Parts: sequence; structure tokens; C-alpha cells
Amino acid sequence: MPAPVRDARLASIGLFRCQPWWRLDPSRTCRWRDLDLWLLLDGAGEVDTPEGVIALAPGSCLVLRGGEPYRFRPAAGRWFRHWFAHFSFLDPAGRALPPQADPPPRHRRLDSHQLLAGLLERAAEAHAAGDPACQRWFAAALLEVARADAQAGRPAVAEAGAIDALMTQLREDPAGAPTVAAMAAGLGLEADRFTRLFRRRSGLSPRAFLVQARLERARHLLRDSALAVGEVAAACGYADPAFFCRHFTAHQGVSPGVWRRQRRGS
Repeated sequence: MPAPVRDARLASIGLFRCQPWWRLDPSRTCRWRDLDLWLLLDGAGEVDTPEGVIALAPGSCLVLRGGEPYRFRPAAGRWFRHWFAHFSFLDPAGRALPPQADPPPRHRRLDSHQLLAGLLERAAEAHAAGDPACQRWFAAALLEVARADAQAGRPAVAEAGAIDALMTQLREDPAGAPTVAAMAAGLGLEADRFTRLFRRRSGLSPRAFLVQARLERARHLLRDSALAVGEVAAACGYADPAFFCRHFTAHQGVSPGVWRRQRRGS
């Protein structure tokens, strides 16, 4: 059993069915001091994460980091029923590590989540009874998550090469970027699998990567070309120059015009 799976401490665990008033947002998650394993059994919706928006469906499994902003949004009439388990990984001395200390990926989609749900149920029963075996059951649940991650982390060489080529294309021509669905279809992949593989190759979701590519291209054109700001916006895929200016300012801290003058020393 891998050391990070073996050396973990379960703090709390439960099965939760959301009510219409339920909210989980940054006001709560930023106060957490540990990790939260989250497995959706029923319902649908989205969650905002530092990596971007993740669509949620039965089988969605998250490892949320305490101290980070997350916002869950159940779809209308599709309230979540999910397992949660707060836990910490331990250092060799048995002390809890901070949530940001090399945790597993934030998201994976399990085609068959019944085994993980069963292990979490056993861990919850033992935890409620005060039985120390809850830690072993939970370690088995983490091992199942690690197994799923290992399988998802072995894309075919052809797929990895195709995604690398797509990343190069997005950097060179962000204005011509297709939709995420079209990117996936162009590689012959389902959208969920494409997004997982893309994130593993780039460290970002396709949308977040495209935003980064557009801003990188905009900085290059502002610094090294004579194009007007509106022309730079169009060359980077922004149909509305005003939106481009707001977006650029939000990420760079200054407007495109000010950024250009600062880099040119005038």
C-alpha cells in the first residue's frame, strides 16, 4: 500500500443528502484545516474550484484542499446525496500535514463508484461505533481512489501527443480556438476524458489553459507589435474590446494600454 494512503488519519465521515437551503462555499471551505474526500451518489450540478468549473454527476469524486475556495451549485431539482470524509495525511512522525502538502488530484470520475461507496460506508459504521478499524477501512477507500487515479494517469502515447499538439496550437492561435466539446471530438475522445487528460498534461483545464494562452498572446502583441488595443483583442479571440480590457486588467492589474506603456518605457 502506498505510504500516502497508509499514513492517513480520518477525522469525520458521513452520508449527506442536501436540502434546498444547503450551501458549501468559500466562507466555509477556506476555514478547513484538512482534506475532504467527496463522492457524489445522486444528483448533478457544478463546483467552482481553483482549476476551473467541474461538472458533477454520480461517480464524481473530489479531494478538496482546506483553505481553498470552492462553491457547489446543485442543478435545479437535482440535490446532492454524497459521502464526505475529512482527513489528513501524516508525516513520518504521525503529525498532520497541511492540506496543500502534495495531495491527490482534485477530481476524478469513477465509472463504477460502488466499491468506494461501500468502503466509505464500512469506515463510517466503524467510526460511529468508536472502532479504530475505521482508519483501515478509510485507508482502503483512499487506495481505491489512488487506483482510479493511476489508471486515469496512463493516457495512450498517441492521445498525449495529440493533446501536446493541441496545446501548441492554442498558444499560437488562441483566436481560432474551438469549443471544448469540439476539441474533444477532434481527438475522438469523450468530453470528460479529454478534460481529465488535458488537465494532467497541462496542469489546467482546457478553458483555463485557453485564458492563459490568450493573455500570453495579448502580452506579446502589446509589447512587440503596433496593433491597436482593439486589434490585439481580436487577434486573441475577444469579440468585445471592452471585455478584453476588463479581463486583461483583472489578470494583470493594469489596463492593456498602461501595460504597453510600462513595457515600452514611455
